[in-house]
Amino acid sequence: DVGEVRGHAGEAAADEVLSVRGLSLPPEDLHEWALTDIDLSVRRGEIVGIAGVAGSGQSELFAALSGERLSPRPEDILILG
Repeated sequence: DVGEVRGHAGEAAADEVLSVRGLSLPPEDLHEWALTDIDLSVRRGEIVGIAGVAGSGQSELFAALSGERLSPRPEDILILG
């Protein structure tokens, strides 16, 4: 059994560390998926996983989040503001 999980006293749960707003990228080749209007918010202390069936776009999303592919709009992905 897993007990109740709580943050430490004094933690600001509202601190956003990753913000993705309206991220859209065309595929670079025939075997990639387009990303269309992706929104994602991760707050301090959260753990987020991105999963899917192979070929469903998670590789393209990871490439955009890691900086391997850059969005034409820099404001689409913000890290620590």
